[in-house]
Amino acid sequence: MSPTLEPPFANDPRGMAVLVEGIPEQIERALAQLSAAPWLHVTRIPSTLAVGAMGGSAIAADLTADALLRSHPAPDRGRFATIAGRRS
Repeated sequence: MSPTLEPPFANDPRGMAVLVEGIPEQIERALAQLSAAPWLHVTRIPSTLAVGAMGGSAIAADLTADALLRSHPAPDRGRFATIAGRRS
């Protein structure tokens, strides 16, 4: 696939358009890898989910945790921890 962006988006010095256009292929590859080596069956539900992320990903983790915690009763919701990093 070749980028099809037209001005004003044609200025793409870091090649983000190619990365974005490659997402479907990355998803297909990830699904194939998962099929080849599936995760082990979980025998118990973990009490805590920790998400390590930076920037917008950390914000998304916080928003997801908040939405899940609001939609589930307190005893069933477990705990979430977002470990937000930053570049130095």
